Amino acid sequence: MFFNILPLKYQWAYDIYKTMKANHWEPEDIPMGKDREQWVDQSGAISEIDRWIIKMAIGYFSAAEGIVGDNIIHAVRELITASEVKLVLGRHAHEENIHADSLVYM
Repeated sequence: MFFNILPLKYQWAYDIYKTMKANHWEPEDIPMGKDREQWVDQSGAISEIDRWIIKMAIGYFSAAEGIVGDNIIHAVRELITASEVKLVLGRHAHEENIHADSLVYM
């Protein structure tokens, strides 16, 4: 898929895209050491019901991130013709991938 970004038709969309890029992060950027210690600690830092809730939430978001990313690409982005809006939607899908990756990291 190729598209020409210039001339810009929607400056607002390109500005959003640049903001999205500037807010980039990776799962490894988030310190998880204390969280891991609490998870491993069996002394009650996290109750069994809290563990269950956390596991269910991670399971839910694991599926949801994939659904959102797929819908952005296959149901929305394909309908858009403005290149700068395609950039925003592609970046949004990329951020959903980062969210899914962060669940693996946890």
